[in-house]
Amino acid sequence: MKKLFLYSVLAWGLALSSCGKDDAEPQNPQEPQADGSVTVSVTLPDDAFGNDSRALPQAYAGHKLRCILIVQENGTVTDRQEKLVDEAQDGSFFFTINPEGEDFKCSFWADYVAEDASATDGKYPDLYYNTESLPAVSYKATGNELFNNDACDAFSLSLLNGATAGTMTRPLAKVSFADERPETVASAGNVSVSNYNVYNGFDIVNGTVSDTPVSISYSGPAADADNGVWFYNYLFVGNKNSLPGNLTMKVGENTHDVSTENITLTANRKINATLNWERANGIITVDVSFDDPDTPNVGDYYYSDGTWSTSLNAEKTVIGVVFATSETEAAADSPENYDGVTFEDNKVHAWVMGWRDLHPTPRFVNASAEQGASGSTVESIEGVGQGEDDIYGFANCNAWIGNVLTSPKVYVALPNVMDSYAGNYNASVPEGKTSGWYIPAIGQLAALRNAYIAEDSKVKAALQGLVDAGYGSGDANAKVLLVEKNDAGANQYYWSSTAYEGSSSNSVMRMTFVNEDGVAVTNQNGGSSGSPCRPILTF
Repeated sequence: MKKLFLYSVLAWGLALSSCGKDDAEPQNPQEPQADGSVTVSVTLPDDAFGNDSRALPQAYAGHKLRCILIVQENGTVTDRQEKLVDEAQDGSFFFTINPEGEDFKCSFWADYVAEDASATDGKYPDLYYNTESLPAVSYKATGNELFNNDACDAFSLSLLNGATAGTMTRPLAKVSFADERPETVASAGNVSVSNYNVYNGFDIVNGTVSDTPVSISYSGPAADADNGVWFYNYLFVGNKNSLPGNLTMKVGENTHDVSTENITLTANRKINATLNWERANGIITVDVSFDDPDTPNVGDYYYSDGTWSTSLNAEKTVIGVVFATSETEAAADSPENYDGVTFEDNKVHAWVMGWRDLHPTPRFVNASAEQGASGSTVESIEGVGQGEDDIYGFANCNAWIGNVLTSPKVYVALPNVMDSYAGNYNASVPEGKTSGWYIPAIGQLAALRNAYIAEDSKVKAALQGLVDAGYGSGDANAKVLLVEKNDAGANQYYWSSTAYEGSSSNSVMRMTFVNEDGVAVTNQNGGSSGSPCRPILTF
């Protein structure tokens, strides 16, 4: 059964709103105050939504985000405090506590409450989750409220004894049921779900899930008929990574049981269960895939702080667009290909194209240091990759530098990319997270070309989004979209860092991004002509 990936439909990320920084700086949570009070803080994960820690998720219509702190001393809850997102400072919730001793434990739960909720004795009315018995949390409702509702999202954290700061994570999996044929869902009308047993209860301190299941049910329209999604839920995940039983679906006059045997729950993941209702005969089995929020997608914006997101975050500085990931062409890459670079998590996640071209159009080498000089040649290609499968642009660029040119010949494109691009075009890279900018190998340019000329290209759409947002405006020479034709109407070729050993002289391979067959790759003898150059980085 084919997998149906519904990334846009089942978007995990929430809309973001920046919380203004208070005039007064928050107290350092690590320093007890003179009166013995301690300030503790908690932040939502900066990678859950592709945003940084200075932004909190915006409540869905009719909701507000609430954060609850409980303090335990000797296993007994001695303090409980609640705050709404309006009270957040600098992207975090801050609480002041007065523990009796140093042996105290802070735990947090964050969920959504009604927008107009008012506190009674410091507590806001629960909406989707029952928090009266914290650290135990359970579902407050078992009906339609738990279905197709992203406001059921929630977060938790339990700190070590005496710790005063941390980042929450999602103790839930978002489990969706979709159909192989979206048209089946579109024509179905309502769907009913019954006998759907899920574990009801989560302990925010020890991370365990209750052994007692509860049956939840739904009757109403499909979650997303246009994209084939029947329904979805947020389910507790702790020490339970499976569902306690099957469920029953009814569409029209037909009723079938749906097996959940193939579903493995993982916290902070989207679990996509795909079925085929029209072919149902007896119990329905599902094909399962999951979406990792830590994995970027082609077309995502990459920011100067090392985060990424599918939707443009106007509060951040975009430095590039993801065009290949570890699940696509970048799968063949590895940290070992980046001598002298230490990646934060020792993984290659993606290749990112810079947000604009270099200007002016550089030669690869010059016969003199003056821009525009001609008559240059590439004298040596020792150590530089060759062939259309070459994907080692970073290594190539360093190898080129090792091929020192005789005076007065100098490299032009290399220093303009590796030394100057970040500063000249507001494209500073996050420290310790990337390779830095380099000229892509021809195989990397091929991956970029495939993504750029694809039907409904997410890369081209992302670049157009930058244009629409004003990136490059005011700079008459800014080239955000890739240039397909030059002013004379000929195909425009971009520099790679891959060498070609020609019959007369060494050459540098180039690629065009026109959507035509048989014209993509060429080479330029000596690198003496000016060509566009679009830097890339690896993170």
